[in-house]
Amino acid sequence: MTEKQRRRSMNYVVAKCNVSILTIKLQEETNKPSSSIFDGYQYGRRSEDVSRRCIKVAVEEDAGEKQKQFFKARLSHISRERQIYEMRKRAELKAAVAELERPWEPVQKSPNLFSICADEQVKVLADRFQKPGGFDPWTDRDGPQLFEAVDENPNRTQAASSKTSFIKQKKTMNNHLADMIYLDHHYR
Repeated sequence: MTEKQRRRSMNYVVAKCNVSILTIKLQEETNKPSSSIFDGYQYGRRSEDVSRRCIKVAVEEDAGEKQKQFFKARLSHISRERQIYEMRKRAELKAAVAELERPWEPVQKSPNLFSICADEQVKVLADRFQKPGGFDPWTDRDGPQLFEAVDENPNRTQAASSKTSFIKQKKTMNNHLADMIYLDHHYR
């Protein structure tokens, strides 16, 4: 049998049969003790290469599974936080509405629908970024102010304060609206 005929018969066997039948067919044709066509350099399937590929595939699969697990854990943590937040808000709103549903009792003050005051929250966040000579656009009542400068040129601070003296901004949102905007943005 020529080399060409042998290759044709091997291709036919590969197309029709699985590997175990293929090894039997090869042993019958060539009368060699060789185990399979996947041994040898001509096919690029040495046993070391195959084991390296198997290890690489296994490592990639493990990494993918770990990534999926981390993603699921993150999603469950976020959804758990959101559920806790929604439960707390529902309880606060129920308590506020319960006061309004009793018309026979005199109302002392309007119910506070939100637990965190936006002004306090903004002040806490803004205090972290205060620098000497920095510009603070939101104060309690007046509008913008300059932070006190430490060890600076006094002429420079006077010029800055004169610039800000004509800029007056008023806070137009009330506390409840600011609370809603902050909380909606924070827990979205």
